[in-house]
Amino acid sequence: VNGDDPEACIRVARLAFEYRQAFKKDVVIDLVCYRRRGHNEGDDPSYTQPLMYDLIEQKRSVRKLYTESLIGRGDITVEEAEQVLRDYQQQLERVFTEVREASSQPSEWTTVPEYPEKHGQEETSTAIPVEVLKRIADAYTTAPDGFTVHPKVLPQLQRRAASIMEGPIDWGTGEILAFGSLLMDGRPVRLSGQDSRRGTFVQRFATIIDRINGDEWTPLANLTEEQAQFYIYDS
Repeated sequence: VNGDDPEACIRVARLAFEYRQAFKKDVVIDLVCYRRRGHNEGDDPSYTQPLMYDLIEQKRSVRKLYTESLIGRGDITVEEAEQVLRDYQQQLERVFTEVREASSQPSEWTTVPEYPEKHGQEETSTAIPVEVLKRIADAYTTAPDGFTVHPKVLPQLQRRAASIMEGPIDWGTGEILAFGSLLMDGRPVRLSGQDSRRGTFVQRFATIIDRINGDEWTPLANLTEEQAQFYIYDS
């Protein structure tokens, strides 16, 4: 069923429900649709699927298509449609203001239990040479020839490279330094899972997608000729 047609989706859902209730069998609905925005307020899906989202941006939204259909059938007028939209936007603004102005209650801290100190543990040095830091930073600011970094991603990569040499570093940069130093030390690194390459919280950017043609660039796979293999997969 076409996800751009809300009424068709409802009819199919009701049909599937009635079939299951009548014949006690499973039903699968093939809903043909897409996600227009990212899965949270900080996610821009064009980071990883630029070509697809160029097409999606050109499509009229489900709300606009359905509104035009209702007006065309004479179910509502243009004025009524615009009023419904204004009412909904005002509702969102009202709730947003209430949340923003609400005073948060202070957290109640509980006493942290004391644990006996463990003696005899040797401290392990985890420091890495500054040359390794510099090489990882350089890898993130040296894109392949002809590669177009997403305009929203490029400043993040530049800030990451600067923070590596100047500090402070954030969580995502700490991850990259850990992976990169392991690779340069000859130890393979493998990651696999949902949004592993970009990072679930848009913090990793282990693989970067060309904004124009969708080509891929993985900086940590190009640190040195002698480095270990870097395997990273989206599930």
